[in-house]
Amino acid sequence: MVGDILIPVGTVAGVAFVVALATVLRFRWLARRPGSLIASWRPAREGAKWRLGILRTQSQRVDWYGARYLIPFASRRWPRGDLEILSRRKQRSSGGEELVIVVLVCAGRKFELLMSQRAYAGLASWYESAPPQATAVVY
Repeated sequence: MVGDILIPVGTVAGVAFVVALATVLRFRWLARRPGSLIASWRPAREGAKWRLGILRTQSQRVDWYGARYLIPFASRRWPRGDLEILSRRKQRSSGGEELVIVVLVCAGRKFELLMSQRAYAGLASWYESAPPQATAVVY
C-alpha cells in the first residue's frame, strides 16, 4: 500500500524537478544571448504586478520573454518603429540597488519596465541608435 502511494508522489516530484530545471536553464540561456537585458514588465495601470523576464533587443523590435514560462517564443513583442520612451524614474530596491522604471508606449498601450541602470543604458543606446525610417528624407 505504501509503495502504491510513493510511485505517484515520486513521479510528480520528478516532473516538477524537470520543469523547474528547464525553466532555470531557459532563463540562463536567454540572459546570455547578445542584446539580452534582465527586466521586469507590467502594464501601466494601478495595482499591476511586475513580471520578471528577459528583454531582448533586435534590429527591428524588442522581445520580452517571461522568466516563468517554458514557451520558446517571446511573451511580448514591440516593433522598434512603434516604440516610444515617455519617461524614466529612479527607484531603490530593498537591497539598496538603484533601479530605473521606464514608461513606454507602443501602439497606444502604455507599459513599464523595471531594470538596472546598466540595462537601461543598453536599452536607451539601442533606442537612440535606430536607423532612419524608409520614408525619411536624408539630405
